[in-house]
Amino acid sequence: MAGITDISTVFAQLGMFVLTVTTGIAIHQLVFMPLVLFILTRRNPYVYLITLVRPWMIGLATTSTAVAIPEMLNACEEKNKIDKRVSRFVIPFCVTLNADGSALFISAAAVFLATITGMSLSAADYIVICILTGFATLALPSIPSSSIVTLVMVLTSLNIPAGQISLLFAVEWYLDRIRTTSNIVSHTFCTAVTYHFCKNDLNTLDNIPCDDMEIVTENPNIQHDASERTTGNL
Repeated sequence: MAGITDISTVFAQLGMFVLTVTTGIAIHQLVFMPLVLFILTRRNPYVYLITLVRPWMIGLATTSTAVAIPEMLNACEEKNKIDKRVSRFVIPFCVTLNADGSALFISAAAVFLATITGMSLSAADYIVICILTGFATLALPSIPSSSIVTLVMVLTSLNIPAGQISLLFAVEWYLDRIRTTSNIVSHTFCTAVTYHFCKNDLNTLDNIPCDDMEIVTENPNIQHDASERTTGNL
């Protein structure tokens, strides 16, 4: 391990890093997201959280939000009565573009690796880390340990040595699981908020009589007449 002189100190720092990420994800799942849901929808967020046990456990076991999509849909539609038109659009969309837990991990890991290699980060560096992480997670694939690859790109952009990233492999089995559960909670909360703001419009659409809706059908005679004119011109 080039650049590391005291192994015991490094592993103590690694333990603090794991504790930091775990605490951050716990606050995100149990405080921040419930607070946002309560402010925007005025519903009990912890009752909503209880309905997410199955997708949460699947994410914990598989480390993939894509695998948990069916259970997320079931929790939203069957247990929370969210309209399928909302849940079946928002959840796949969030799985593709939304990765709160992964963003938290990548940012913390970049700071941790810079610290153990002796680099001092300025305030501008912290801002750049947050910006790069935000954009990088927009293209984060929903597969196990994909955050490690994204972390390498962030480190390279900031000229932070990536040689010590192998230290994270020892705890990746755990961190990958908890950040996946955080992503799942975020996806389902986004679905609940979206449904809250779209509910009235969906009810309005459901109440429109069929007689008031313009139904457009293709007239086969138009295509037939056009083909006859084309044949006549030839």
